[in-house]
Amino acid sequence: TRSILMMGVLLCLVYVWSRRISGQIEKSIETFSSLLEKASIDSFTINPKDLPLSEFRDIAVSTNKILIDRRQVEKELKYSNLLEAAVAEVSRLFAFYDKVEYKTVLQIMGESVSANRAYVFKIQNGGDKISNTVEWCDSETLPQIDMLQNLEIGIFSWWMAQLRNGENIIIENIDDLPIEASTEKKNFQDQKIRSLAAVPIWSRNRRLSGFMGFDDTDKTRVWSESEIEMLQVVGEMISNDRVRRASEDKIAYFGHIFENSINEIYLFDRDTLNFVQVNQAAQNNLGYTLAEFLKLTPLDVHPKLTPRSFSKQIRFLINGEKDSIVFESIHKRKDHSFYDVEVHLQLLNYEQKMLFTAIVIDISYRKKLEIQLQQTQKMEAIGTLAGGIAHDFNNILFPVIGFSEMIMHDLPEDSPIKKQVQAILDGASRAKNLVQQILTFSRQTEDEARPLKIEFILNEVLTLARASFPSTIKITKDIQKRLGMVMADPTQIHQVAMNLITNALHAMEENGGDLRVILSRIDVADTSGPVSDMLPGPYLCLEVSDTGTGMDAYTRTRILEPYFTTKAKGKGTGLGLSVVHGIVKNLQGELVVESQAGKGSSFLVYLPLIIPKKEENTIETIPLVQLTGNERILLVDDERPVIEMLEQMLLRFGYQVTPMDQSLEALNLFGRMPDEFDLVITDMTMPELTGDKLIMEIKKLRPDIPVILCTGFSEKIINGRINNAKPDKILMKPVAKDELLKNIRFVLDKPKLLT
Repeated sequence: TRSILMMGVLLCLVYVWSRRISGQIEKSIETFSSLLEKASIDSFTINPKDLPLSEFRDIAVSTNKILIDRRQVEKELKYSNLLEAAVAEVSRLFAFYDKVEYKTVLQIMGESVSANRAYVFKIQNGGDKISNTVEWCDSETLPQIDMLQNLEIGIFSWWMAQLRNGENIIIENIDDLPIEASTEKKNFQDQKIRSLAAVPIWSRNRRLSGFMGFDDTDKTRVWSESEIEMLQVVGEMISNDRVRRASEDKIAYFGHIFENSINEIYLFDRDTLNFVQVNQAAQNNLGYTLAEFLKLTPLDVHPKLTPRSFSKQIRFLINGEKDSIVFESIHKRKDHSFYDVEVHLQLLNYEQKMLFTAIVIDISYRKKLEIQLQQTQKMEAIGTLAGGIAHDFNNILFPVIGFSEMIMHDLPEDSPIKKQVQAILDGASRAKNLVQQILTFSRQTEDEARPLKIEFILNEVLTLARASFPSTIKITKDIQKRLGMVMADPTQIHQVAMNLITNALHAMEENGGDLRVILSRIDVADTSGPVSDMLPGPYLCLEVSDTGTGMDAYTRTRILEPYFTTKAKGKGTGLGLSVVHGIVKNLQGELVVESQAGKGSSFLVYLPLIIPKKEENTIETIPLVQLTGNERILLVDDERPVIEMLEQMLLRFGYQVTPMDQSLEALNLFGRMPDEFDLVITDMTMPELTGDKLIMEIKKLRPDIPVILCTGFSEKIINGRINNAKPDKILMKPVAKDELLKNIRFVLDKPKLLT
């Protein structure tokens, strides 16, 4: 205040200096010199007696002017202090609170400058849109925030250009906007804005992120330099706060991902290899606490890694040759158990420190699936091989059985040779059953549920498995007959029995023991079932028991889980019992496990019985007076022994036979005389033209002719290969004489029976 007063006095001195023209300047200078000596901070006094009247009048006028200027300066100073106080209050909010309400900030600033509205706009949608994100209005002003959302930036080109150039936008009177701002002018007028001031808000990388501004809807006004500076300062505070919040949100977001990822995530030092941070998944999977991890390195949890091998792997990252590397390894848990992992490793600069970031994925399940896939592919290969063997073997058996049956037919009842021929037929029949078992084992039989007597399958499985059992294992079976039928697929029952018997073998292969296979019937009442939720009714019970190693309580609780196994590596995949359990449950049955460590195990399979039904056989329902006939048959097969046997057999029963061992020649013959044949019997696998294609061509020439496909492959394979041409009947080699003759009469007589 003293400085302002002194400046006023100096102005008076200038006035007095101008009076030197009247010749009284010297005295005035002396008088004012004495006055300066009397000047104080608050006021000073002039004695009129000390001055001439004219000079006193001049000084009075000057003093009044000084007082007016002083009041203006004081007013401006007070306003400046008010703005400074407002900025200080906003600064305090940002300094002491993490989440400052921007509306509170706008209210403080808006009230301090007597604005009607204050707001913050934010650029969104990659720079295409802009929205009013927060707004304050005084009690007399209508809010605009709801109408100022997702505005197209392109329509405010003049406005945005000013902001992008870093310019403050000061509009004292909206009516004075230039013609190029016509869109902005209309928008402002619609909001009843008379005057406004706005400053740009920048992001961390100095890109325009929005703007902050004041509106005056009452009057036009001149915005002072102090008000603009305040806008800039607070705009900078909001900009910094936005950046801080975005950074914190990003840190929180990635922190959440880090902690809640199901994959293990590790950070470890490039130089020492010590872990500096691990997530919860790593702690859960490996069993270490965070404090324990911080004392370890990757070499402690990767037993396959050595310092040398690990250095060799990470050198590509250290040298900058690669951005990341991926490799498979094994993790060792704190309890010394192991599991397969896939490691994704990067080297990152984090706060001026080089850290390795490892994302580790548990691939145990994938590895087991790969093993399962390999096993499946192996079984498919075995199945393909089995199918080929079965085809060749059936072609060998077919003439053996056919000629033997013809010999048996020709021999007198008392012939001593008849017994020997019967032995040939019995051996061939056992060989036929063996081929069927191989096809069943390799899954090349048709999968379909049907009424089934499972005792026959059990006997087949035991016959097949007996060859692999050592002599130290004694097999006892008690398979009752005529117990009834269950609705099941033979392959699945075969699989259940084979898995249970194989498990028993593995349990006893070291020390030997007894294997018992029992098939019986039980009737379950409402409350007497072996399993609490079994439905009442009759059941077949298959019990497979062994005197092997047995299982403890823990193993019993997990034995049905997929991939759980107690067998040594290479002995099994852990899928057998889970597959058995799945099959049994699908058949509405139950699987019960009884076992004690050191005392063996019993697996009991309960399958619901069905009411026995007579198996439908369309051939048997057709009345056949005899198996003979005189129709003309075109016989096609590339195996000479087969075609010779069939020709002799059919000739014996009165048929006229044209044998062909070349399928193309057979087609050419049929093409020349299609009406000369009543039936075609063909093989499937033949050179030049396969059976399915031969049937298709024959049906084109004569759609009504019946065709029998006789093949050494399984029906499942044949059905998969035949698309456009379906035979009237498929017979599986080796087919017995009576079955062949019945089916010939069936396909020949079927049209007559239908008319």
